[in-house]
Amino acid sequence: MGRKPSIKILHTADWHIGLSSWKTQKEVERLTEQEECLERMLEVAKSEKVDLVLHAGDLFHHSQNPPREAIRVAMKAIFEFSQLAPFVWVVGNHDWYAVEALRKFFPEEVLIIKDFEVRHLEVLGVSIFPLPYLRLAQFLGNDCEGSRQDRAQESLHGRMENWREKRRSSFWNILVAHATIEELAIRYLEAN
Repeated sequence: MGRKPSIKILHTADWHIGLSSWKTQKEVERLTEQEECLERMLEVAKSEKVDLVLHAGDLFHHSQNPPREAIRVAMKAIFEFSQLAPFVWVVGNHDWYAVEALRKFFPEEVLIIKDFEVRHLEVLGVSIFPLPYLRLAQFLGNDCEGSRQDRAQESLHGRMENWREKRRSSFWNILVAHATIEELAIRYLEAN
């Protein structure tokens, strides 16, 4: 087997667009700073000629009803990044539950992932193995046996074991997670 072609990836996470901070007694609006930061990131992505943008969750700060201006800033950033390279967003715990509503406004170069299904980006030779934020009730379904933590870990290991057959040796196989991972057996995602 020959070498895989190299690719440049901009990996990012935790933008928390719409976050306000409380440095003092008064709320401090951060949207302008966030927009400026995103513009700088976009310039880096342009100058580095990235092939892929991976966002590992918490693009938004409000999981319900983000401010309209936060939605505007997020949509503008995603659209601009997607003009440079495919934009893959694996959702996090702060991300807006109704994010599906945005999907129709983006070009096909934008993938918003809320599930655990592997995505193969054929043109780039990349497989994305997504681990969005795990909401235990959604993840476990009706499984009531054992402790929640043990069941979640067992279910996650099972999913990762099933990923083995979806790996492509000629592709870059990339895990994108919005999670805290303790004692995760990396053997399930053998390194490239």
